[in-house]
This record gives sequence, structure tokens and C-alpha cells, in this order.
Amino acid sequence: GAANCLGSAGWIVSDADGKRLVQGSGSVPGHDPRSYRAEGYAMASGLTVLKHICHFCDHIYALPIHKIYCDNLGLIQKVTYFFKYRLASIKCVLHSEYDVLAQSFLLLQAYSVTPEILHVKGHQDDKTPYANLPLPAQLNCDADKLATTELRALPNLIPLSYTPLTLPTTHSV
Repeated sequence: GAANCLGSAGWIVSDADGKRLVQGSGSVPGHDPRSYRAEGYAMASGLTVLKHICHFCDHIYALPIHKIYCDNLGLIQKVTYFFKYRLASIKCVLHSEYDVLAQSFLLLQAYSVTPEILHVKGHQDDKTPYANLPLPAQLNCDADKLATTELRALPNLIPLSYTPLTLPTTHSV
């Protein structure tokens, strides 16, 4: 989610039958974050939680993650580009969202088999009833709802014209 200079992310992990296993949401930092950054944070956040689950269960990166779906094709193309050759991630270091891309790439590299990252068209529930959507589209709708709920729950931003806190001056003798 992104609106009024605020950003939020939501993600869901399910099994192949659609049983929701774990989900999360959170705020997306940055000045006026957009969809690309929000989607990137959702990917990095979900992968980070899965990493910690693996550590907790003493199964380092052994979770059988086969597919990751994302509705931002540009993000998918950039993250998959990082896997093309050894220095691809270095070549992209000046990308404005490099921090998010690099984090997702590092988390994905740790798996013994890299999950396939696939595009899912967003907002499919606008024209098709939710129950008639394929599982990836339903998961995307659910993740969008998590992000929207998070976005509405975020506190108001501090206006750019705020007065900084001034500390009392001390005099030394």
C-alpha cells in the first residue's frame, strides 16, 4: 500500500492447497514510498520471517518454498536479474530501491533451491469474485488487505515543517 507519503506491506505464506500458514504486515519506510518499494518490503519481510522460522526449527533454509508471487513485474525482473551472473547485483547498486532488492536477493540466495518468482496480476477481485480467483490471485488480494489495514493504522507523519527539539545550552568554565 502507498498513499499520502506513507507505505505499508502485507504478505502471506500458504501451502499448495491454500491453507494460510503465516502472514504479516508492516510499515514501509522512505520518503513517499511507492508500490515498488512496498512490494519489495513485503518480499523481504516474508523471507526474513521464514529465515527465522528455519533457524528456530534448526532447519536452515530447508522450508520447501517453490513459488513466490508478486504483483509488481518490475521488482520481479530486477530480483531475478540479480541471479543472472555474479556481479549483476553490484551493477545495480545505484538503483533507488537497491536496499530492498539486495535484501531479498541475499535471503533468496540462502535457499538450496531458489524459489521461482512469478507475476500475479493485482486487483483481480475488481472484476472477478474472490471465490472464483486462482489461489495466487486470492493470496495477492489477502496480502493487499493486510497492507491496506496496516496503512490505515499508521500514525500521521510528522510534517516537514516541524520544529526540531532544541536542547538547552551548557556553559563550561
